[in-house]
Amino acid sequence: MQVRDLIPGQPRKKSNSSAMEHLSERSAELTDEFKSFVGDMETMLKNSASLQGEELARARKALEERVHKAKGVVDEKGNRLAQYTKENLHQAGDYARTHPWTVTGATLALGVAVGLLIFKRK
Repeated sequence: MQVRDLIPGQPRKKSNSSAMEHLSERSAELTDEFKSFVGDMETMLKNSASLQGEELARARKALEERVHKAKGVVDEKGNRLAQYTKENLHQAGDYARTHPWTVTGATLALGVAVGLLIFKRK
C-alpha cells in the first residue's frame, strides 16, 4: 500500500488482477461485436442472393447501416481500450520509478529464466 492510498479524496488505483479483468472484458466486448457483425454479414449475403430491384436496395441500405453501426461500436470500444491501456502503462511507469530495485530484480529473474530455457533447448 502506498501513502497516496491512505489520503482521503485521492482516487485508488485498481489492482493488477482487476485491471487485467477489465482489459479482458473490453477485449471480449470487441470480439463479441466483431462476431455479431460477421454473423449478420453472412446472413445478409445468403438472403441477398435471390433479391432484385427494391428488395436489393433495402438489403443494401440495411447492410450499410449495420456496417456504420459496427464501425462506431468498434471505434468507441477501441478508443476506450486504448485509453485504459495508456493509463495502465503510466501506472506501470510510476511503479517502476518508485520501486526501481523491485523492477530490476524481476527483470533479472525473467532474463535468467529465458536464458535457462534457451540454454536447455540447445
